[in-house]
Amino acid sequence: ALLAWGAIAVSASVAVTSGTGLVIARFFVSCLGSTFVVNQFWNSIMFNKSVVGTANATAGGWGNLGGGLTQTIMPLAFRFWKDGVGLDLGRAWRAAMFLPVALYLMLIPWIYYGTQDTITGQFDIAILGKTKKANLMTYIKCCSDFRVFLMIFQYSACFGCE
Repeated sequence: ALLAWGAIAVSASVAVTSGTGLVIARFFVSCLGSTFVVNQFWNSIMFNKSVVGTANATAGGWGNLGGGLTQTIMPLAFRFWKDGVGLDLGRAWRAAMFLPVALYLMLIPWIYYGTQDTITGQFDIAILGKTKKANLMTYIKCCSDFRVFLMIFQYSACFGCE
């Protein structure tokens, strides 16, 4: 679901025509950073205690590598559309934005059909020792804690800018 959100947000970002629009687009695109949190949680339940730290560190490293590759590949995609195809500046950067969209759309079915939640199959909240799933009121109560809000703000300032 997060990658589908990302595909929509990045696709919509091509409509940006002002600084305010760019800030709004970056806000929604930065939500993709939350895939890292899901990845770390997934690793924590997939790997044994003796290797989970290494698994999380490796996944985190690959995540940072992806950020670095983005800084290299996206200008090349822009250059392809501008110099290779001959689009003007405004159209070339918009066309380049469809590269990550295409990647998201390829990854969504691959991850959905090619992976499992845990080593034993579908995720069950009992794995964590809990007896019931969180409901909407649980999330509202959690988000009403000012420390949670500050953590969300700090996280968005860190990874949202990255």
